[in-house]
Amino acid sequence: MDTICFRPDPLDVGGAFDRYREMYRVGSTVEPGPGAFHASVTAIRMPRLLLFERRLSGVSHARDRRRVARDGLDHITLQLILSGTMAVAVDGSIRHVGPGQIVLFDTTRPQRTWTAGVHSISAAVARDALAPSLRDAGFAHGLVLGSDEAGELIGYLRALGSRAPASGAALSDTAAPTLGALLGATLAALTEPTRANAALLSASRAYGRVLAYVDRHLGDPALSVSDIAACSGISRSALYRLFAPVDGVAAFVQQQRLRRLRLSLADADDDRALGALVSEAGFATTAHAARRFRRAFGMTPSEYRRNCGEAGPVDRLPPRSTRLPSLAPWLDELL
Repeated sequence: MDTICFRPDPLDVGGAFDRYREMYRVGSTVEPGPGAFHASVTAIRMPRLLLFERRLSGVSHARDRRRVARDGLDHITLQLILSGTMAVAVDGSIRHVGPGQIVLFDTTRPQRTWTAGVHSISAAVARDALAPSLRDAGFAHGLVLGSDEAGELIGYLRALGSRAPASGAALSDTAAPTLGALLGATLAALTEPTRANAALLSASRAYGRVLAYVDRHLGDPALSVSDIAACSGISRSALYRLFAPVDGVAAFVQQQRLRRLRLSLADADDDRALGALVSEAGFATTAHAARRFRRAFGMTPSEYRRNCGEAGPVDRLPPRSTRLPSLAPWLDELL
């Protein structure tokens, strides 16, 4: 797991704010809020999940309609307040989130937050960590939940925040599928209250197992529906139903392979031959990968790699900071 830490210099408050704003500029517009500024951040990167422990005061984060349209971020963010109060502006209304409550955000929609002495655990999770039928989380944007509605979700996020810094690969690999399963069950219970929560949680967990298995075996060109079903503990028919909203299991696997190849091509530090990257993503041949890639992104893998080398990993994201590690490459992995 990779980690970014931000700790302010108490003798240079103005400079600290500028560095903090620089670190977050890829995801939000950072402005001074009420009171004195303070920020302490630990960010941890896991597969399909970014985890943040933050102590913030005197700062505002905003994503207006222009920024949302421009930066192309497309993931779900959960913020659990451990202490303090955060004000949230969504859809023209302001609500307050206090200790023990969690607020959900869809990054494809505008939002603004203000913090006053807040200690929080936040998670940015890829949308595909949710079961396909629940990926349109727009209805939950700005939703504030307590332990009655989201007890298991809050408990897991709290535990993840305390265990992640000292944990190994086992927790890292399962964090996104588990959080996605719990979030999916919570959202499904809100939208379909007549269905049994146990059944909803079971379906979301099955999706989490499938997602984790596919990710581990994506490099195997022979990966089959039968293998995925058997190793995920569900029937083929249940697997087909689970992925029907995204055009089936095969389409999902193809999408994940294209995503892995695109990220490898955009990595300036990865100088392996194209054939090696194609093989790692699970394509049988370079020609097959090139056809699929061109259909999805409008250019061949070689053209995409060349463009990334000339203009940076993803043109829509701002350039990397020269003063602090940037969150841009991390956020791009959630697409």
